[in-house]
Amino acid sequence: LLLPYFSLISIFMGADNNTVCYEEIGCIEISDRWYGMSRPVNLLPLDRHVINTHFILRTRNNLQERTLRISDPENFAASEFDGGKPVKFIIHGFIDTGREQWVKDMSEALLE
Repeated sequence: LLLPYFSLISIFMGADNNTVCYEEIGCIEISDRWYGMSRPVNLLPLDRHVINTHFILRTRNNLQERTLRISDPENFAASEFDGGKPVKFIIHGFIDTGREQWVKDMSEALLE
Protein backbone atom coordinates (compact mmCIF):
# COMPACT_ATOMS: atom_id res chain seq x y z
CA LEU A 1 0.00 0.00 0.00
CA LEU A 2 2.67 2.55 1.02
CA LEU A 3 5.52 0.79 -0.80
CA PRO A 4 5.27 2.94 -3.97
CA TYR A 5 5.37 6.06 -1.80
CA PHE A 6 8.53 4.89 0.01
CA SER A 7 10.13 3.84 -3.28
CA LEU A 8 9.46 7.30 -4.66
CA ILE A 9 11.06 8.93 -1.60
CA SER A 10 14.14 6.72 -1.95
CA ILE A 11 14.45 7.48 -5.66
CA PHE A 12 14.10 11.21 -4.92
CA MET A 13 16.83 10.90 -2.26
CA GLY A 14 19.18 9.24 -4.77
CA ALA A 15 18.81 5.51 -4.13
CA ASP A 16 17.41 4.32 -7.46
CA ASN A 17 18.38 0.62 -7.53
CA ASN A 18 22.08 1.27 -7.07
CA THR A 19 24.97 -1.05 -6.40
CA VAL A 20 28.32 -0.05 -4.96
CA CYS A 21 31.33 -2.33 -4.62
CA TYR A 22 34.21 -2.08 -2.18
CA GLU A 23 37.42 -3.73 -3.33
CA GLU A 24 38.18 -5.83 -0.27
CA ILE A 25 34.71 -6.71 1.01
CA GLY A 26 32.35 -6.99 -1.94
CA CYS A 27 29.19 -5.23 -3.12
CA ILE A 28 25.96 -3.92 -1.65
CA GLU A 29 22.82 -3.44 -3.67
CA ILE A 30 20.02 -1.07 -2.75
CA SER A 31 17.01 -2.24 -4.75
CA ASP A 32 13.21 -2.42 -4.53
CA ARG A 33 13.39 -5.39 -2.17
CA TRP A 34 14.97 -3.14 0.49
CA TYR A 35 12.08 -0.66 0.59
CA GLY A 36 9.36 -0.97 3.17
CA MET A 37 7.87 0.42 6.35
CA SER A 38 11.04 -0.26 8.35
CA ARG A 39 13.33 1.15 5.66
CA PRO A 40 11.47 3.97 3.87
CA VAL A 41 14.61 5.77 2.64
CA ASN A 42 17.58 3.79 1.44
CA LEU A 43 20.83 5.41 0.50
CA LEU A 44 24.10 3.77 -0.36
CA PRO A 45 26.60 3.82 2.50
CA LEU A 46 29.37 6.38 2.61
CA ASP A 47 32.81 5.26 1.49
CA ARG A 48 34.61 3.10 4.08
CA HIS A 49 37.40 5.67 4.36
CA VAL A 50 34.87 8.38 5.21
CA ILE A 51 33.22 6.41 8.01
CA ASN A 52 36.54 4.81 9.05
CA THR A 53 35.43 1.16 8.93
CA HIS A 54 37.39 -1.23 11.17
CA PHE A 55 37.25 -4.99 11.53
CA ILE A 56 38.15 -6.16 15.03
CA LEU A 57 39.29 -9.77 15.35
CA ARG A 58 39.10 -11.90 18.47
CA THR A 59 39.76 -15.64 18.52
CA ARG A 60 39.53 -18.37 21.12
CA ASN A 61 43.34 -18.49 21.13
CA ASN A 62 43.67 -14.74 21.62
CA LEU A 63 40.83 -12.68 23.14
CA GLN A 64 42.82 -9.45 22.72
CA GLU A 65 41.18 -7.12 20.20
CA ARG A 66 43.21 -6.68 17.04
CA THR A 67 42.33 -4.49 14.11
CA LEU A 68 42.22 -6.67 11.01
CA ARG A 69 43.34 -4.81 7.90
CA ILE A 70 42.25 -7.01 5.03
CA SER A 71 44.10 -4.86 2.49
CA ASP A 72 47.41 -5.44 4.32
CA PRO A 73 48.68 -8.99 3.62
CA GLU A 74 51.23 -8.95 6.45
CA ASN A 75 48.68 -7.78 9.02
CA PHE A 76 46.18 -10.34 7.77
CA ALA A 77 48.71 -13.20 7.85
CA ALA A 78 49.76 -12.31 11.41
CA SER A 79 46.18 -12.05 12.65
CA GLU A 80 45.55 -15.73 13.43
CA PHE A 81 42.40 -15.57 11.28
CA ASP A 82 41.50 -19.05 10.03
CA GLY A 83 38.90 -19.03 7.27
CA GLY A 84 38.51 -22.80 7.73
CA LYS A 85 36.81 -22.24 11.08
CA PRO A 86 33.31 -20.82 11.64
CA VAL A 87 33.28 -17.01 11.57
CA LYS A 88 30.80 -14.75 13.36
CA PHE A 89 30.37 -11.03 12.66
CA ILE A 90 28.86 -8.69 15.22
CA ILE A 91 27.21 -5.74 13.51
CA HIS A 92 26.96 -2.91 16.04
CA GLY A 93 24.84 -0.56 13.97
CA PHE A 94 25.14 3.10 13.09
CA ILE A 95 25.43 4.69 16.54
CA ASP A 96 27.77 2.32 18.45
CA THR A 97 31.33 1.25 17.69
CA GLY A 98 33.01 -2.13 17.88
CA ARG A 99 34.57 -1.08 21.17
CA GLU A 100 31.28 -0.95 23.14
CA GLN A 101 31.07 -3.18 26.21
CA TRP A 102 28.07 -5.13 24.85
CA VAL A 103 30.10 -6.00 21.73
CA LYS A 104 32.97 -7.28 23.88
CA ASP A 105 30.53 -9.28 26.05
CA MET A 106 28.86 -10.80 23.00
CA SER A 107 32.17 -11.75 21.38
CA GLU A 108 33.34 -13.40 24.60
CA ALA A 109 30.06 -15.35 24.83
CA LEU A 110 30.41 -16.50 21.20
CA LEU A 111 33.98 -17.64 21.83
CA GLU A 112 33.19 -19.68 24.97
